[in-house]
Amino acid sequence: MDPPNDLNNAGPSSKLPSTLRDPSTLTFQKDGLRRSIILAYWIVILFSLPIWWYTTSIQRLSLPSNHIQHVARNQLTLPITVCLDTADSVLTQDVGKQLTQRQSQDRERWKGLAVTVMGQNQCSALVDFLQEPYPNYVNSRWDCNKRLI
Repeated sequence: MDPPNDLNNAGPSSKLPSTLRDPSTLTFQKDGLRRSIILAYWIVILFSLPIWWYTTSIQRLSLPSNHIQHVARNQLTLPITVCLDTADSVLTQDVGKQLTQRQSQDRERWKGLAVTVMGQNQCSALVDFLQEPYPNYVNSRWDCNKRLI
């Protein structure tokens, strides 16, 4: 027996419709359909260009110069509290006077700093207040000779 040469009688492919057996008859292989698919891609690209242009463009708004000048005029002030571990109020006042004198001599260097000097009685209330959130910073105190206790 001769093997069948005809595609229509070839085993499992005989169950397929004739349009699927011949690749030239497939619908997506037709030139008109190919061209319309390519045209559809270009139409989508052309219609999406204005949306892309709008979403990627930068809006040039005017700067709020009045607000910037107002913020620039405000000076930042950092409060600094110097706690002396001594009950001598004369020493505390003397250190406070010396710091005030240095501030008045070189105002540019001390600009933005609000320095206050406290004695042992005033500092204990401050230390009790600060001990909860910052235990590592407050547990070590400095004495008047700048030695860590």
